[in-house]
Amino acid sequence: MLEFALLSPLLIFLLVGTLQVGVMLQSYNALHHVSADVARHAMVQYATGNHLDDTELTLFARGKAAAAPYMLTSTLVVTVTDTATPQIAGTTEKALTITYQIPSFLSSMGLNGPRITDARPLFLTTPGAT
Repeated sequence: MLEFALLSPLLIFLLVGTLQVGVMLQSYNALHHVSADVARHAMVQYATGNHLDDTELTLFARGKAAAAPYMLTSTLVVTVTDTATPQIAGTTEKALTITYQIPSFLSSMGLNGPRITDARPLFLTTPGAT
């Protein structure tokens, strides 16, 4: 019984740590897929002639992240900005950045989860544009 009393805090710490790493990996994967979905949505909208502004893309990203299967709602920060000089001629380039604070199992003890960021450029073209 003494052995269990000595090892139980270590076992609980390992269990909570394993769960926290799992939540971190799931959050990172979800954040990456949300940014890919936003990029895909923006490209399709531009290809059909619907030019979305930065606010509309930001609102779409927040809505996509909050919905199933992602459920990223607590501390999501989305920014979409125009790039001054596009890397590819004849395109409109926007920069999409999504930052998320991962929830922590130990937040009651003052230990917050880390922030993760996913950033990607959006290269948008209109059909027939050269």
